[in-house]
Amino acid sequence: MEILLSMMFGLGLRMILSSTQGRLYAAMIGVWEGACLRYLTNQAANTANRVPQTNSDSLDPFLSFGVRLCIDYFITNSCAQLFSIALWSML
Repeated sequence: MEILLSMMFGLGLRMILSSTQGRLYAAMIGVWEGACLRYLTNQAANTANRVPQTNSDSLDPFLSFGVRLCIDYFITNSCAQLFSIALWSML
């Protein structure tokens, strides 16, 4: 459920900021993606200690991150923008 909510909010943020070009778009999306990815991977690690789960559950945050990056590429059609978002999300 948390992954679904983060995807919906992230896509909404992309649609709102799609008119804004430049560094602000990449920075805000990258920071959002980094925060979501950190939170979701920590949640997956915490639940893995309590409940046995499959390997696909631990990959879900990374798969949703990849899907959101692909959608962002379709919105902006810019590899440089995609690379900038990935760099901001690593911070």
